[in-house]
Amino acid sequence: AKERLTKFDRELEAFRTRARGRPEKTILLQVGEDPVVVAAGNTYLNEGLEILGLRNIYPDPKQTYPRVAIEDVLRRRPEIIILVGMGADRKKFERAADKWRKFPQLAAREEKPATYVSLLWSDALVRPGPRFPEGLADLENAVFGRAR
Repeated sequence: AKERLTKFDRELEAFRTRARGRPEKTILLQVGEDPVVVAAGNTYLNEGLEILGLRNIYPDPKQTYPRVAIEDVLRRRPEIIILVGMGADRKKFERAADKWRKFPQLAAREEKPATYVSLLWSDALVRPGPRFPEGLADLENAVFGRAR
């Protein structure tokens, strides 16, 4: 167990090291589609975002997985929206990703690029446990491409 924990901690530190060289980006991590449910400040997913050097647009440490209004998300204008899920039913999340891409508020502007919207299917990220670093690698790849 000690060996596995040491490996787990080493993997998390490698993510933190890579994050130090990146500019901070704002992100919405959506975990539910209807209604829109997001990972907020008091979650292991938020901690994962911080490890990767990402800033959650819902950082409130008193919240876990709030239902949020689309209008509020648009007002906060995240640079990245990742819809994360698991299981066999990807269709509803694909439709939700398509909905986000249609909002003109998220489109490119002179001073800011378009919001990046992606679907991430990662059992290792969604289920907390010893595979969490594998899930963070999935998220890191979805946001930044393959880590070097």
